[in-house]
Amino acid sequence: AVPNIYAAFMLGAIAGLEFGGEMVSITPRSFCNGPYFKQFRKALLDSGAIQALKVFESRRSAFSDQAVLQENVVTHLRRGGAGGGQDLVRVESGDVGTVSVHREVPASRVVFPGDPHSVIHILDTDRALRGASFVERLPCSLSNLGIGVSTGPVVDFRNREWLSDEPSSGSVPLIHPSMVSEEGVVWPGPPTKKSKSIRCVDPTRPLLVKAGTYVLIKRFTSKEERKRVVAGTLEPRHLPGYENWGLENHLNYLHGSGEGLERAVARGLAAFLNHPIVDDYFRSFSGHTQVNATDLRSLRYPSLQRLQSIGNSKDPASTCDAWVKSQLRQFTLPDRGPADPHRGDAV
Repeated sequence: AVPNIYAAFMLGAIAGLEFGGEMVSITPRSFCNGPYFKQFRKALLDSGAIQALKVFESRRSAFSDQAVLQENVVTHLRRGGAGGGQDLVRVESGDVGTVSVHREVPASRVVFPGDPHSVIHILDTDRALRGASFVERLPCSLSNLGIGVSTGPVVDFRNREWLSDEPSSGSVPLIHPSMVSEEGVVWPGPPTKKSKSIRCVDPTRPLLVKAGTYVLIKRFTSKEERKRVVAGTLEPRHLPGYENWGLENHLNYLHGSGEGLERAVARGLAAFLNHPIVDDYFRSFSGHTQVNATDLRSLRYPSLQRLQSIGNSKDPASTCDAWVKSQLRQFTLPDRGPADPHRGDAV
C-alpha cells in the first residue's frame, strides 16, 4: 500500500492520530489517480475522510525556492469514517500571491461511490464540474463498445539494433508522439532524434500492429501545455503500402481486439477525446503529465451510434462540439464558494 516515501509519511501520520484527529499534508498530486497509488488511496480513504483539498495551479510558483516543480496539493484529512458520501469537502485552487477561490462539494464528488480505483477528483472550477457532470452520464465504457486500449509495444532502447532514421527495404513506419496531433498522424513527421522506422524481422514482428484504423493518444504532456489529452487517428491512407506498423511506447492506442477500428468510430472517438470538456474533466483527477491506459478505460464514452454519427460527418470536431453543447444545457452547477481573501493560500 506504500509506493513511495511521501505516501508512507501520510499513512504513518494518520495511523498515529486518535479518532477525530486531523492531518494536513503538502505532497505531489500524483497519488490522486493511476494504478501505482491505487492501494495507497484505498488505505488512506479507509483510515480517514478528506476535509479539504487545495491544488496549486502552477508547478513553478509554489515552493519554487526549494526547486519543487511537481504539481502539489494540500490535503486535509480527519481520522475516522468516510462520512457516508454526504459530507462536504472544501476544494480550493490558486497560486502563491493570489486570492484563492473555493467551492464546497459533496464527498461523493471527490471520490465517486463504487469507483474500484478510488480516484480523487478535484472539481475546483465550473469547467471541471461541468465536465464531470457530462462525462459521468455518458452511457458506455470502452469494454461496452468492444474497444481495447494498449500501450505502444516498441520500446526504443530495447530495440535499437532494429531501428533506423530513414525507411529502408524490410522496414516499416515507427510512429512517435511528435507525429500525432488532433488532425491525425503525419509520418515521417517533423525533424527529430527519434528513429522513424523499424525492421520487420522475427524478433520485432510480435511488436508490430496490423495496418488498420486506430486512435493514438499521447501518453505524456507537460501540465502547462494547452491540452492534456491529445488524440489522432492513424489510417491506412496515412501509410500506404505497409501491412504492419510500429507504435512507440509513449503512445496509447485504441483498437478492436488488437486490430483496426471502423473508421467512423475511430474518428468519433478522436473527436470526443480531443474535446475541451474531456480535457477539463481529465485534469480534475490527473495531477501528473501521463495519460494512463487505466484512465482511458475508466472514462465514460458516447454510444456506438453517436460515435459513428460524429465520425461520419464532414467535420467530426464541430459535430462533436455541437452535440456536447446541446447536452450541457440540461446541467446546472452547484453554487461556488466566494473568494476568501482572509484565508489567503491556506486550506
